[in-house]
Amino acid sequence: MDISSPLKPDVFRVVVVILLPGMLAAFPWAAWFIWPALLQVTTWQDAGVIVGASVLALSLVVGMIIEDVGSEIEVKYVDRYVCRTKSLAYSDFDQQWMSYLFTTSAERFVAQRYVRAMVTRLKFELSMIPACTSAAFAIALAWVKDVGFDWQTTLGLVIATAAIAIYMLDQARKGAWQLHEIRMEICRRELGIPLSSGGEKLTSTLPLTDRAHGD
Repeated sequence: MDISSPLKPDVFRVVVVILLPGMLAAFPWAAWFIWPALLQVTTWQDAGVIVGASVLALSLVVGMIIEDVGSEIEVKYVDRYVCRTKSLAYSDFDQQWMSYLFTTSAERFVAQRYVRAMVTRLKFELSMIPACTSAAFAIALAWVKDVGFDWQTTLGLVIATAAIAIYMLDQARKGAWQLHEIRMEICRRELGIPLSSGGEKLTSTLPLTDRAHGD
């Protein structure tokens, strides 16, 4: 048995980017509207394994949907924010990404590991935005339906989840900017691509692609 397997990058990414946001988005809806028995201790005592497996499966499914939503936020908002800030055409930004992906030098191994860690963090932030939005809406609706918390607790939780979503969006914008700068530096060093003062121009014969799932 490999006791280090939960710490491997692929497993860590699934937990952080898919499972945790999926559980945050799905559990309030399941517990208050779909499967109220989840809030009862006896449900877990009588069928803990089955219930736990069901919640895990639901969280993974919702988490994958949430990741896609976060990826749309990345491509349609965060990346375009970087382009506007850098006065860079979106097509050039996309070509720069492709040039970065197809650099082959072994010397960029350390930088690539750093970029991969940053991408995981960025994906977590992007997934948390729709997850927090979903959770806040479920909490508010549960109060309206008189199945949730009292109004003070509801208001506090809605404000808290909204604040987390806004914070994650701000961090995602900053992370996307930093990722762009690092990718440009890698391309500049390895491919000898000149950088202009008004924005980066990278040419590529490769087709443009959706970068939704990152590195």
